[in-house]
Parts: sequence; structure tokens; C-alpha cells
Amino acid sequence: MRSRFISIVAVCLILGCTSEPDIKYDKVLTLNLREVATDAPEYVESISYLPLETGDTCFFRNADKILFENGLIYIADYRSGQVLVYETDGSMHSVLDRKGRGPGEYLDMMSFTVDSDYIYVLDNFNRKIFRYGSMDCRFDSVENLDFVAWDMEAIGDGNFIFAFSPLGGGRLTSPQAPYRILITDSDFRVKETLLDYGDNEYDIIGQRRYFSVEEDKLIYSSIYFDGYIVFDRSDYNSRQVIGIEFDNPIPASARKDPSVLDKNYNYQTMTPIACGDYIMLEVAEGDNIGNYIYNCDTEKFSRNPDMLCRNYIYYPIANYKGCYVGVIESKTVYDEFITAGFDKGDSCVEKSLEKGNPVLLFYKMK
Repeated sequence: MRSRFISIVAVCLILGCTSEPDIKYDKVLTLNLREVATDAPEYVESISYLPLETGDTCFFRNADKILFENGLIYIADYRSGQVLVYETDGSMHSVLDRKGRGPGEYLDMMSFTVDSDYIYVLDNFNRKIFRYGSMDCRFDSVENLDFVAWDMEAIGDGNFIFAFSPLGGGRLTSPQAPYRILITDSDFRVKETLLDYGDNEYDIIGQRRYFSVEEDKLIYSSIYFDGYIVFDRSDYNSRQVIGIEFDNPIPASARKDPSVLDKNYNYQTMTPIACGDYIMLEVAEGDNIGNYIYNCDTEKFSRNPDMLCRNYIYYPIANYKGCYVGVIESKTVYDEFITAGFDKGDSCVEKSLEKGNPVLLFYKMK
């Protein structure tokens, strides 16, 4: 279903694969979906639940991105244009809800990130970054951008990293430097670029998230290549490129053909998430999307069983202190988990779900 990082050899390998562009990989992982053991739940030590306080003006339908920073939990719902900020006990701390056309308001929330001082909102419609206090969500300032991007993260020394993916079926209203990764200073001036693309290059599908973070590491991926890049957040020049060798990858000749998405090719649909000794990938095979977890100790992949069972790892979207973190949106989903053997939450968890409030699900990994 839908840290220790890999030890990298000093000499780069060049993957001579016909399924994608020539990229220098530091290590290549082999993922044959047909041969993966169905023992992923055995990596889970325990699970716990965190009910989240909501209200008439603070409620999210989609947890598009979750960040754990400043001793708080930041959850973005891009469609509503909100960032809800919670204490670690699930109580509401503050809400950023400034979507509009007035001073200090954004028209579009494409992505957001957080550092010790600010919440940053990426507004592609206006090509601006809006800053708000990280603790009180009060408007501070706004900066112009020379580009649009699909995701962003804060990295070391006040720098930022942005991801852009050229997509078919449309053109940007203003030209920009043709790169998939852009690194800026604290004033959002581009200082380095990576992964250039040509005039006729585009990706056949985008991603909701192009970055994931685990403490001092940041991971990037896109459908552009089968793999991911691990950045050191304190030194973006220190990076490792990991390749994924699927048994049935998208052929190079078909990477601009959207019809391949309806076939049984393998490709990543989301950026991998690291958690301690594990890397979680979300991989498509035709219409099916599943989670595949790589154990850095054994150097093997595992997945969930076909049927829901105890400790089934349900689409994590973040990590926190040795836990993968997912969201349970409804009492119906929760009841299915309990029937399958999950530990029950306390009465607060069940009452919260009965009221229609979401609950965070923490998988403590072994």
C-alpha cells in the first residue's frame, strides 16, 4: 500500500540503464517487486495515536505536509491555505490562515517550510515568499521570487532549497532558469542550481511532495529518474545520489508518454522518507501503489502483506524521533485497523475520531 542513511562508496558508479537519463549514482538499490518479503509490519515495535484539536476555523481535510520543528507540529492543508500548529500533546497552538488579496496575504499556498524564526509560504501565483512568525503566525515580510517551484525546505546558514518539475500540457507565464533544483540565500536569490532540463523535456506526472526531512538530512526525488538525492541540510554541497533499479522501469523512450502510467511499469510516486535504519518508498505498479521499506542493516526491501494486518504501515508522510507518522482521517479507517489487530487507542482517540477530527498515527520502529 500506498537515521542511518546508506553508506556510500567513495567512487561514483554510472548506471548504464536505458530506462532513464545518465546520472552518476553513489549506490544502486535493486527492487524487484515480485521477490520482496511481506514482513514490513515486523519492523514496527509499537504504535500510538495523537488526537488533534480542531475547531470551526481550524480544521484540515488533507495533511499535505507535516513538519516537526521548534517543539511543535506544523500541518499544512494547501487547498484551504492553512498551516495548523499543534503542541506535541495535540492541543492547538496557533493557526496560519492568511489566504486572500490583502496586505500580508497569499493567494496560493504551493508549499511551506519552517525554521526557528519563521513559517515560509510559497505563493506561485504572485511569485512571492511570505514570512510569518514560527510561534505566533503573525505576518512579518514578503519577498519576490524569480521562479515558481513545487516544493521548498529550509536548509543550513539561512539558505533554502526549491524543487521544480517541468510538466507537459502548459507553459510558465514567465521564463525561468531551466533547473529542477534551485538553492537560494536567505533573501531568495538563486546561488546554485542542479539537474538542468531542455526545452522539450517534461515530466509526465508531478508529486505532492518533492522533499522529505530527517533531522540533518533532506531527501529529494522526482519521476525524472529512478532514485533520490540525500542532502546534508547543514552543507548542501555534501550530497549522495541513490539509484533504484526496478525490475520493470519506465523505458527511456516512453518517459514523455503519459499512457505508460496505465501500464505495469514501476516508478516512485512520492519522495522517500527516512527513519532511523529505514527508507520508505512509495512505488507504483500500474494502478497499484504500495509502500516498500528498505532496511539499511540487512540491505533488503520489505513490504506490507496484501491484507490489512497488525502494524500494517499505512502511508507515512513524515517522521519524528524514530517513528513514521501517518494520518487517520476517519473512524471507519480506525475501526478497520482495530479489526485487523492494531492496538486500540484510549477513549480520547476514539471520541476525537467520532467527532470527525483527524488523529496522527505513530509507528515506533525497531
